[in-house]
Amino acid sequence: NAIFSLRMVMLPAYLMLIVAPGYAIAILAHAIRQVAINVNWPIDSTMMGEILPPRARATAFGWRSGAWNFGSAISALAGGAIIVRWGYSPTFAIMVFFTALSAVLFTLYFRQHPRVVSGELGHRVLTKSPTPEDHPA
Repeated sequence: NAIFSLRMVMLPAYLMLIVAPGYAIAILAHAIRQVAINVNWPIDSTMMGEILPPRARATAFGWRSGAWNFGSAISALAGGAIIVRWGYSPTFAIMVFFTALSAVLFTLYFRQHPRVVSGELGHRVLTKSPTPEDHPA
C-alpha cells in the first residue's frame, strides 16, 4: 500500500499542469515527484530484495537500474519531440498514464507473491531482526 500510494501521490499535481499550467504548480509537482521517488525507491527496493532469491537480486537490480537510465534517455528525446510539436500537456498526460500503470502493475504483481500472500514478508520485515538464516550465502 505504501508503494502504491507514494507512486500515486504525484498524479494530482501533474493533472493540474494539464488543465492549469503555471510555474507555481510546476514547481510543486516537481517537488512532490522528487520526494515521492526518493522515499519510494528504497521502500520498493527493500521489498524486491526480500522477495527475490539471493542469486537473482543483483540481476534484478541491474536490470532495474539500466531500465531507469534507458527510460530517462528515451523520455528526454521523446518528450522534447512531443513538446516541440504539441506542447507540454501531452507529456504530462503520458507521465500520469505510465506512473499510474507502473503503480498498478507493481501492486498487482507483488500482491500475489506467495511470501506476501502468506503474510511472511510484511510480518517478518516489521517484527524480526535479520538472522543468518534469512540471508544464506
